[in-house]
Amino acid sequence: MSSLVCKRWHGLLNDPGRIANVLTFVHGPDEALLRAAGCTSTHIDRLALLRATLETARADCMGGEALVRAACVGHEAAVRLLLEWKEHAPRADCRCGAALRSAACGGHEAVVRLLLEWREHAPKAVGGAALVGAAKKGHEAVVHMLLASAHPPTTTARNVALIWAASYGHEAVARRLLDSGAEACYRDDEALYYALSY
Repeated sequence: MSSLVCKRWHGLLNDPGRIANVLTFVHGPDEALLRAAGCTSTHIDRLALLRATLETARADCMGGEALVRAACVGHEAAVRLLLEWKEHAPRADCRCGAALRSAACGGHEAVVRLLLEWREHAPKAVGGAALVGAAKKGHEAVVHMLLASAHPPTTTARNVALIWAASYGHEAVARRLLDSGAEACYRDDEALYYALSY
């Protein structure tokens, strides 16, 4: 009996269309799409699952939350699929750049690059939330990409990112931020204080 159950589960896992149908039946089309976009399972074809859920849900549902979730888990192909979807594709800068922030905080370089270089409505790094998140986690390559983007973070954002990088001991990130014009003496020398106490 248990081998029969295992075979049926294996059959279900190998059929993304059936998984999409179950998710849609249980959670509704929008939630099924969100779960597919944020899926991290290595046992199923995540891209096929996402395509199957897109047959019943709008790609831009809930303000582009599916794009944010795919970016958060670093699923570059899913991010590209959503941005290129034939109708109702989410904007790359949806939710005030939440996808960029999520990808940057996770250190997902390929997704950050894809979003920054997207041909329409590319998110701008100017606000600094993505930079601060990447600096805090020590993602030097992502910090470099954000600083070199078409709309780089403001000096204030660089200064705040420097404080976080210093407070977590990310020396290479702190050095890159200083080289880009961040000020070590910002907010009562807070970055220097953290760097010395680390």
